Amino acid sequence: MVTQIPDPQEVAALRGLVDGFIQERLQPKLDAIKEDDKDALEKKDELTERYGRESWLQKAAKDCEYLVLATHPEKGNHTAIKDSLSINMEKSICDVPWLVGTHLFLSSITADVAVKNAAALYVWDFLQSSYAGKTLLQRMINREETILAAMSDDHDLAKKFAEQFASLYERKRELASHTLAKQLYFPLADDGYHLLAPLFPTQLIHRVYKSMEEHRYSEGTNAARDAYKARKKFDFGYLEFPQMVVRYLGGKQPQNVSALNAKRRVDKRGGANYLLASVPPVWKDQGTQRPMQVPSVFDKRGAIGRDRTMYRTIKELKE
Repeated sequence: MVTQIPDPQEVAALRGLVDGFIQERLQPKLDAIKEDDKDALEKKDELTERYGRESWLQKAAKDCEYLVLATHPEKGNHTAIKDSLSINMEKSICDVPWLVGTHLFLSSITADVAVKNAAALYVWDFLQSSYAGKTLLQRMINREETILAAMSDDHDLAKKFAEQFASLYERKRELASHTLAKQLYFPLADDGYHLLAPLFPTQLIHRVYKSMEEHRYSEGTNAARDAYKARKKFDFGYLEFPQMVVRYLGGKQPQNVSALNAKRRVDKRGGANYLLASVPPVWKDQGTQRPMQVPSVFDKRGAIGRDRTMYRTIKELKE
């Protein structure tokens, strides 16, 4: 068997990516050590050793066990449900062309991760780091020689790291429910029923969240809203979402639910999940009058005489 020699430039770039991520986590800890601390040098040496590439990767690979790749994290239904019940539907099981559902977004949104221990979420951030359009996780799943060489000069050790990280994607899990999971009885024609267990579609929730954030807070929306208040013309309008409800998951610790639900920043919801109003419209009675001594019942609306665009249609209706 011939092993392909990895590209040295790509190995160097990936190693720089790995080392850079580790350094970003190390530096704040080094900065927090006061120079007048008599044990400052000892503490810095200890941190530097702990955040050495191989030492750090060893701990991160172990912490990976606390993460569960999921398109439907069960904690979205109840935060006390165990994360092991979360479901990962990486491939659509629906092929009905007219049915709208989460399956439409499976290939267009970053996967979510349910957590058993929120302190391990840094591992997911690490694995989502990318170079040349491919994440570190993708490279580890494929056991690419470049990422192995980037992690360690010891090929066997690097391969072990890759297997541990890739297990996030590869590990097999049994489907199960929970006493805190929601259930619906769906009636059938023969007086029977289906017992349905609604799942929390984190990808659909996240798509709605990002779309509404854009509609509510983008620069264009703010400019259009300011123009409206100033009664000035503007090139386009903006959307409002009346009676919208914001459901916050996880309380003060939203990262305990999932990665996308974590504290708000780029591509994080900060626990916010938007619920649009799903209520029938309220009819406002504008008063009625008997159609006496009027040429047409449409006159009250100004359809005849004032609005000539409707004249022909209403004339045909009268005839």
